[in-house]
Parts: sequence; structure tokens; C-alpha cells
Amino acid sequence: MVESRVTFKLEAYLRLNGFLTLPSIDEELKRTSGVEDAVQVLDTLTTAEGYKKQIEQVGSAYEKLKVRVHKQVIRQQNKDLKKGEKPQVVSDTESSGEEEDEEAKKQEDFNQDWERKRKRRTKEDIEKEALLMGDLYAILGLDHLTYEAGEGDIKQAYKKLALMYHPDKIGENITQSDKEIWLQVQNAYETLIDPTKRKRYDSSLPFDDSIPSEAYNDINEKTFYDLFEPVFKRNARFAKKKPVPNIGDPTMPIDLVYKFYKFWDNFESWRDFSQYDEYDVREAQDRYERRYMEKENKKMRDKYQKKERLRIIKLVDTAYKNDPRIKAEELKEEQEKQRKKEEIRLQKEKIRLDQEEKVKQLEAIKQLEIQKQQEAERKIKEERQALLNRRKESIKQLANLCQEILPGSKYDKFWAEEFCKKLKQIDEVEEFKKKLESITDAEQFQQQLESQIQDVTGQSQNGQAGKQEEKKKVETVKDNWSTEELSLLSKAIVKYPGALPNRWKIITDHIGTDKTQKQVIAKAQELSQKTSLSKAGKEPSSSVLSSSFAQKEAKKQMQEVKQKPQNPPEEKKQEPKQEAREEEVPAWNNDQQKQLEQAMREFPGSIPIKERWIKISEKVEGKSAKECYERFKEICAMVKKQQEAGKQ
Repeated sequence: MVESRVTFKLEAYLRLNGFLTLPSIDEELKRTSGVEDAVQVLDTLTTAEGYKKQIEQVGSAYEKLKVRVHKQVIRQQNKDLKKGEKPQVVSDTESSGEEEDEEAKKQEDFNQDWERKRKRRTKEDIEKEALLMGDLYAILGLDHLTYEAGEGDIKQAYKKLALMYHPDKIGENITQSDKEIWLQVQNAYETLIDPTKRKRYDSSLPFDDSIPSEAYNDINEKTFYDLFEPVFKRNARFAKKKPVPNIGDPTMPIDLVYKFYKFWDNFESWRDFSQYDEYDVREAQDRYERRYMEKENKKMRDKYQKKERLRIIKLVDTAYKNDPRIKAEELKEEQEKQRKKEEIRLQKEKIRLDQEEKVKQLEAIKQLEIQKQQEAERKIKEERQALLNRRKESIKQLANLCQEILPGSKYDKFWAEEFCKKLKQIDEVEEFKKKLESITDAEQFQQQLESQIQDVTGQSQNGQAGKQEEKKKVETVKDNWSTEELSLLSKAIVKYPGALPNRWKIITDHIGTDKTQKQVIAKAQELSQKTSLSKAGKEPSSSVLSSSFAQKEAKKQMQEVKQKPQNPPEEKKQEPKQEAREEEVPAWNNDQQKQLEQAMREFPGSIPIKERWIKISEKVEGKSAKECYERFKEICAMVKKQQEAGKQ
């Protein structure tokens, strides 16, 4: 029982793995059957009766396996030899010269055998064999259908002939010719009813593979359909997809024409090229030969299938290139393309001309406006010149009048020109002159002149005084700061530090009243020098350009005010101390701030800290190194606070 299982296992392994090594066989036998010594089993099998029936020989691989097994057996026996016994010699080198000659002879015989197995048939040989078989369709009476005959047609024709030529129907009167006819009918039916055999038979029939060529055919609109229609019908017999569209005629719609060429671009052929196989797999001695034959046959079929595909592509390309309908459609598309291109060009040209016309119109309008403006300026200039000439003439007449009545007096032309500067309007000069023209007496003239002069100078002084008083009133109103404005000013000064560009403009906009930037700066300087902004705004806050020390003190005071109950006497006592402390905080003006920034850029951080701040303080007027460093820390704290507020 064990031997039979081992025989089966070993037979399977030798069938599938001709080059297995002995250790691997040992391992598999041990795993499956519990037998550890494969050599013993192999020897038993090879010497047993009916050896060839138990294990199929697998060619040279099997022979090599036997040699390896034999050598391993000898080596195992040499290991088991006792002392004094002579071991057997096992050669691990190549075989001797006789063995090589024998191997070469075997290889030559093998090659000759393969050459004999090769069919080496040409297309003409295949077509001759098909003709010798006869027309199977004609034998069954289907010569009018040929390859278009269906399975039902074949069965019906065979049934009809079977009733006529079957030996059972004819009986004892059967002749030799009747037997031959029946064998032909039976062969035709068996070939055509089997799809594979029928494909092979139909593919082996003589077939015209030629296609029209521009080099040998005159292809034009008249000859195109006569040349290509039979070619496409001839090749349509091999189409897998049915029905096959027809090439049509000149009246065929262009959509169907494109559909026809699309079908042939994706044409799938069932044409079988197995008749070109080099080997008959039925002659193979074992599966290895059969696999090799199938592989070589497939290569040959792929070669002919590729040629067939290239032939169909060439046929479709030639037809598409010379199809008069395609040419007409391409010409139509090209004309349409040119028409659209011309339309676009004309449209662009029209747009360009319209733009040029608009530019010209705008230029004309602009030129007309310039001319009008120049004309208006010229008229205004002429009017001004006329008024100026008229004024000069009136001043000249006034001077002549004064010199005529009061000759040698101070009222000459120089006096007239200087005095008339006080009279802004030309009408005032003429009215002044008109009042003096009616007086001829010198004394009266002088009195009237002096009276009019007094009236003019008095009005001028009164007018100037009134303007100055109004200006002072406006400034007084603007200089009046309310408590809310002072509070906004103090908060803005803390919110926007001195390093901020356009600081005072931003603070002025923050206050939002009619206060000017100049007034805001002046008020901030005034409060920083005299009183604290925290007192002015009734809220503790830092002074103008104050240091970090002052800001910290202000925050402490604000917290104390919120935490402690109101006690007016104590607050009165603490206020002088707070004012004194804030007065001690040094103030920074804009010039000092700019000097500090310039000095910090001039002396970078690579300089030792102490030396650096001493040099910076030398560049800032009225500030020590400690004050400059405190100012720098204050600005850094303000910037950091703003960044944190922005993140929140």
C-alpha cells in the first residue's frame, strides 16, 4: 500500500519536475508518505515489472535524473564501507569522448527528427489541399450560399442527401460510387458543422488578398466604387460582427460614410491561419514536445494575423484617401474654416477701425476742449490786462490831478501807486479820483484828499483788526480741550508709540474733533511738561513719549484706585506725589526720537552693550545712556503689546 502511494507520488513528481534533485524528493516523500530513502524506492520502481507503465519517461531530463540518483547511491555506499574495503570511483567531471560523440549523435538525430516533423507548407500547397478536398459547400448543394450558409442550412442539406445516399436507404443495390459519394457527404458535413474545422476550411480556400493601388490603378470619382466595392465585400466574409456596412454610392450621407470607415478601422477578423502551422501536435512524443510545437505554431499564426491586420489598414487608408465623398467633405470643411477665418479677420479689422475712429473722435474732442480752454484763458487774460491798464490809467490820472492842483507836494505818481495798493478794486480807485475832480481850489482839494485818505486807511486798519480778533477767537475755541478730548489724547499716545510712522496724524484722526495736528502736538508737549495726562483725562495713563517706568507706575496707580474705596482726603494727599513722580519722568520730543533711531542704526548690536548705549546717548541731545536704553525697552514693550492684542 505504501509502495503504491509512493509510486503515485513519485510518478507525479517525475512528470512535473524532470530536474528535481534527490534531496527534494526525499523531503517530499518523507512529508507525504513517511518514506525517507527515495533511492531505494526509485530503484525498486525502475527494476519492477511493468516499469514503463508505472512511470512515464520524460526525455533527457529523466535520464539525467537517473544518472544523478545512481551517483548518489554510489557515494552513500562509499560512506558505509568498512575499513580496508576499496571504494567505487564516481566521476564528477564531464563525460568521456565516447559519451560526447554519442550525445552529439543523439542531438543530430533529434534535430533531424524535428526537421521531418516540420510541415513547411506554402500558401499554394494549402490551397491545393483544399481543392483536392473538393468544394464541400457544392457537395452539400450549398454552392449558392458558400460561407454564408448557416448551421440550419447545413443540417437540412445533409438530411436531404442522407435520405438519398445513406447505405441503409439504398440497401443491397448500393454501388462503389454510391459509397464514395456518401463518404464525401459525410466528410463535408463533419467539417462544416464543426465551427473550428469550418473556420480552418474557409480560411484555407483560395482568396484574393490584393487591394487597389494608386501606382497601378487610375482612381478617380468614376472608378472608385468599381475598384473598392468588390474588395470590401470580399474581405467582409471574415468579419466577426454582422452586418457589414456597404461602401455605398455618391448620394450616401456623410455620416454613414464616416460610420463605414469607423467599422473597418475597428475590423475584427475570424480568419484562421492554423493551416500555416509548422508542426502537427498529434505527432508529439510527450507534453514538452507538444508545448514547444504549440508555441512555434502560435508564433506563425501571430505573424500572419499581423500581416492580415496591416493589409486591412492599408485597404482602409487607401479607400479613405481616394474617396470622393471624403474629399468633398474635407474641401467643404476647409472652405468653412477659411470663411470663419476671414470673418474673424474682418471682425478684428472692423474693431480696429472702430477703435481708431473712437481715438480720433476723442482726440478731436480733447483738442476742441483745449482750444476752448485756451480761448477762455485768453479772454480772462485780456480782461485782466484791460482792468490792469484801466487801473494804471486811473492811478496816472489821479497822480496828474494831484500834481496839477498841488504842484511840488508829496502827492506825486509814486505816492499814487503806493496808496492805490490799499484800494483793491478798480471802482474804488475811480470813485476816489472822481470825488477830487470837481474841486479846483488847492486848499479844499488838499483837505478833501486827506479826508479820503484817512477814510481809506481807517477802514483798512479796522478790517485787519477784525480779522485778527476773529482768528484769535477761533484759535481760543480750538484751544479749549474738553475732558473727553484729553482722555482720547492720553489713550492715543499710549496706543501709538513714538516709533510708529505718521504718529501724530494717526493720533489726530483718533481724537476725531476739529483739532489740528499742530494743536495736538502742542497740547501733548504742554501736558508732558506741566501736568500729567492721567490727571488731565481723569484716568491713569502714560505721558507723551513716556518711559516704561512711567507706564508701570500709571498701571499700579490705576489698579490701586479700582481696589481701594474712595477717600477724598487720601487722594488729595497722594496727588502731589503722583504729579511729582510724573514730572520726574523725562519727556521725549520728535527730534530726540529721530536722533535715537538714527543713532541705533549707526551703532549696531555687534558693539558691546555699554559702549553702544554711551555712543547712542552722545548723539541724542539732553539724554543719558540709561534714558536711551529705557526708551528702547519702552518701545519694545509697546510693540509686543500691540502684537498680542492683534493676535487676540
